[in-house]
Amino acid sequence: MSEHVEGKKIAFLITQSKFGGAQHYVLSLARYFKERNEVVVLVGEAKHQDEFFFKEAAALGIRVIVLDNLIRGISLVKAYDAVLEIRRLLAKERFDILHLNSSMGGALGSCAAWLLGFDPLAKRVRVLYTVHGFVFNEPLAPVRKKVYELIEKFSAGWKGAIITVSEFDRQAGIRHKIAPPARMVTIHNGIDQQAGGLTRQEARSFFHLPDDAFVVGLTASFYPTKNIPLLIDVIADAKRTIPAIRLVLIGNGPERQTITDTIAKHGIDAVVTMVESVPEWYRYAAAFDAVALPSVKEGFSYALLETGRAGVPIIATNVGGTPELIVHGVDGLLVQSGDRVGLTAALVEVAKKPQEARNRARHLQQRIAREFSRDEMLKKTEAIYLRLLTAGKPAASA
Repeated sequence: MSEHVEGKKIAFLITQSKFGGAQHYVLSLARYFKERNEVVVLVGEAKHQDEFFFKEAAALGIRVIVLDNLIRGISLVKAYDAVLEIRRLLAKERFDILHLNSSMGGALGSCAAWLLGFDPLAKRVRVLYTVHGFVFNEPLAPVRKKVYELIEKFSAGWKGAIITVSEFDRQAGIRHKIAPPARMVTIHNGIDQQAGGLTRQEARSFFHLPDDAFVVGLTASFYPTKNIPLLIDVIADAKRTIPAIRLVLIGNGPERQTITDTIAKHGIDAVVTMVESVPEWYRYAAAFDAVALPSVKEGFSYALLETGRAGVPIIATNVGGTPELIVHGVDGLLVQSGDRVGLTAALVEVAKKPQEARNRARHLQQRIAREFSRDEMLKKTEAIYLRLLTAGKPAASA
């Protein structure tokens, strides 16, 4: 049997194009599988498209189809329309593999593939699903948590394989009885090991930062799960001990107004630099003395992988798959989610003991090179594709 998937038609489905970890993941896989196959990306949230995502896909020569009815939120009418839209597209395009990403995309895409199976003339499609962090692990109202849990559980039977990007999420899936343990496998995100970058002076010049400042960086989509207002509180607290502290926030999203309001509340506008988008942000990572990620929920963060590859000290919360990447006190510093005092203390420690912080960063840099390569991620994912393609029955069957 060949070690590679060849001559197949593969679709990657994702709920939205707003660039983040899941979008990075989809484009990484699409770029690789495009070498031997025909690849198409299906993306929802037609009214909120991310120009950067489409430019990246175009540069890779990847065809993108926008789904008019697939949205992030829960709407029975939209969900029904999205299932029918995806089913029509599957029948027309005749994909061999449908790789689903995100909760709504995973549920509705797998339902559409299952419905397609009732058409005796339709080509059978193999379905797999990557979990980039179960939504029911987010700090939601109990009713909403239960709804998302039931969506995952009900649709799991239509998926031939479920990839989790962290063992944390795999264990959560097992505890919640989402699917049999044998159908879920952990494949950590991986990145290219070679990436050029600017010097410290060049990177600081780009952000207009003084050379003697202690600079904390963060790149993220501004969603509530990132808990960026807490980081603003922490910067205000740490400024009493580190007068030269500065914060650079790279990103945008629904929490932007809350973030700017928090900055104004503390009167630290001159301390915080906000940049909506920096393509290949990691090339500028040398500007930072530390990167801090105060999330309440994570899958397996590409931003932390890229930070670690650049050799920048990391402070993060002990959530999701982050402890699988960072061993506290060895590769970086971890604090409990929501711990304002602990996060402040960790920032002060990095500022006061820079050599120890750099040693931890160097250790993480070496671990990433050994354990979290893009090639390894692709190899393990391709093995699942091959298994599904050679299985006796279609993965989308009920």
